[in-house]
Amino acid sequence: VSANIASSSGSGTLPGNTVTNPKEDLKCITTRSGVAYQGPKTPSPSKQETKEKLSEMARTTINEHCSAVILNKLPRKLGDPGKFLIPCEFSGMDECLALADLGASRNLMPLSVWEGLSLSELSPTCMTLELADRLVSKPLGITKDVSFKVRVFHFLADFVVVDFKPDPRAPLILGRCFLKTSRALIDVHKGELTL
Repeated sequence: VSANIASSSGSGTLPGNTVTNPKEDLKCITTRSGVAYQGPKTPSPSKQETKEKLSEMARTTINEHCSAVILNKLPRKLGDPGKFLIPCEFSGMDECLALADLGASRNLMPLSVWEGLSLSELSPTCMTLELADRLVSKPLGITKDVSFKVRVFHFLADFVVVDFKPDPRAPLILGRCFLKTSRALIDVHKGELTL
């Protein structure tokens, strides 16, 4: 065994783990006599061939999408439709407007409105809400099965009660759960909400 080790580490042999050439590719061969071989030359395309290829690539067939761009027949951009306000009626409260918010996953009611309506006790909750202005708010609780009227329809909905200063024009926020329950159809182009 020791003879094997001695012969493998002797001079004239290659080590077991070879190191790769950092240049990786062989670019030139030099013989013992000093003659260098550069390898075959790759033909470079002529300027005429390059111009022909570029002119071929510049030609594009006109289809309906290209002609719409060229002729300015693209539909014009429309502005933000704003917000959808729903008139609601609660017992013991004048008619108020509620904001239909597709971005809200919960129905929100400010504490002042909850106190004004004299609704049932709040169910405790451990949820936290991230509001539109990136503030994190801890709700005071959830009021369940609040009855309210929208036009001729009566609905029951759960509201998360949060202590925040409401917009006097639309103090309530009706989220996606209400919009789904009421089977609301929203036409953003026309700015219409149909219940």
